[in-house]
Amino acid sequence: MSSAMLPSRSRALSRDNQGDGQCLPKYIVTSPTSTHHIVPIPFGRRHHMRKASPSTTTSTTVNCMSIPRRDRGFWSRTWLTVRLRFSEKFLPSDHHDKIASARKTLRSLASHAAHTDTTSRQSFYYALRSMDPLVFEEFILESFHRMGYPIRRNRRYSGDGGIDGHVHYEGRWRPIQCKRYRDTINPAHVEDFDAVLQARRVDFGLFVHTGRTGQKSRIGAQHSGRVRFISGETLCALIAGNGSGHVTKP
Repeated sequence: MSSAMLPSRSRALSRDNQGDGQCLPKYIVTSPTSTHHIVPIPFGRRHHMRKASPSTTTSTTVNCMSIPRRDRGFWSRTWLTVRLRFSEKFLPSDHHDKIASARKTLRSLASHAAHTDTTSRQSFYYALRSMDPLVFEEFILESFHRMGYPIRRNRRYSGDGGIDGHVHYEGRWRPIQCKRYRDTINPAHVEDFDAVLQARRVDFGLFVHTGRTGQKSRIGAQHSGRVRFISGETLCALIAGNGSGHVTKP
């Protein structure tokens, strides 16, 4: 399709639920020559298009983007895993125990992440917040890997410059930072992460946390546009591996 034929984009937004909340699970693309909306449905590396019924709702500013599960074929999944396991052989020995612990914990918590009752959700967040911080970093990276996204681990835990790893998301390697909070996140951590992204000339990175995104952190991230949050229902969907989560843009 030529660039002149590409439709303009608009997407929908909903308010917070827990943490950063849950955004509408689809992208809406409005064609300038049609009264219909066209919704791209992720399928492997291609997007199949289908028409949706017209809507009279006014388009809003883009505030979220989906994290669809990448439905890879058998050989693609196998190659992704083999390549990851091979790269891990060259990591320092202290990484191996953390990675093994993260995988074991993910197998245990993935099923609990889908439970929405209050008691289960409290137990789930307690387990996340009680996790070793280094294991938590590997845990989040492993969650992305399980969703079909290539990941890149750091070769050392100390002196990583505020970056806990990389995820290949939206066509580029995105820096990721993982933080465990019991309450509202520290705005200074968001500012530091934003400064690292700016220094590395990265258009945006992923800030994953177990707390609540306060207003000050939202405003700061919105000002730069480089920090996108993953928390609350979004984090649960990522860990559950069902692909229904969204990255919230401030």
